[in-house]
Amino acid sequence: MTIPTAGGPGIGDFSYSFGQWPAGFEVLAADMDGDGTTDLFGYNAGDGAWQRCLGGDLAEAESFRCSGSVWPRNLSAFPADFDADGAADLLLFDRATGAWTRATSDGVGVTITETPGAWPAGNWQVVPGDFDGDGRSSDFLLYDQETGNVRLELDSGSGFEASAGQAAWSPGWQVLAGDFNADGRTDVLLYAAGQGRTSVGLTGQAGDFGWTSETLPADGSLIVRDLNDDERWYGPHRRQQVGTGRPRLPDPHGQLGARVEAARAAAAGGRRSVLSGHE
Repeated sequence: MTIPTAGGPGIGDFSYSFGQWPAGFEVLAADMDGDGTTDLFGYNAGDGAWQRCLGGDLAEAESFRCSGSVWPRNLSAFPADFDADGAADLLLFDRATGAWTRATSDGVGVTITETPGAWPAGNWQVVPGDFDGDGRSSDFLLYDQETGNVRLELDSGSGFEASAGQAAWSPGWQVLAGDFNADGRTDVLLYAAGQGRTSVGLTGQAGDFGWTSETLPADGSLIVRDLNDDERWYGPHRRQQVGTGRPRLPDPHGQLGARVEAARAAAAGGRRSVLSGHE
């Protein structure tokens, strides 16, 4: 499949291209072939179809070159780099059964390479990152927004090992990730939009978290991003510095790279401009 595009000068400094995925695909952005440009990976949980689309020159008529196949249905795909080769790999996770498996990218294709393992089943919010600071974004934090249960699964090379001593958090948090103190370990920021509460958890050597808290205006949007190299994250009404390090996205492939970005729009607030902080 090839996504057709139309390019040209846009508003301000932007040029635009257009295309269409088949209905039902969820799409993530990552460097799938390790060439330093952002590619797209789409997976349809309904029928198991997936597409890997490599980025090209947006000035050309065809800006993505796509190929794909079919995997089992009802999976969720999360970016990782299990072998630290710069080409994005994927963790495939079935929330209903807890089964997971790894799909590795060699720059040519994406291949399921091992017998699945299993975590507890549940409606987990899955956050990838480098929580142990080994240079590979191949660890995963699992959080259940309804129960508050949390697991930190560290990549052992042959599987995952749950970090000991993870007490449950309170329910209802949105989890955002970044390296807020520049120690090479992914940290977390918990945000409760309806109450404006935030808690920053800095990851320690034992896989535990040291916490600080603050309250922001409620019912807004929150973005975690280093917009101007001053290591600040931005809320809907003001900006507040968190730590002294540059946040890192738990995707190590350099495309979103050193700038960690995550936004959550309020369901009823109608606020959109999280970058500028204006309603």
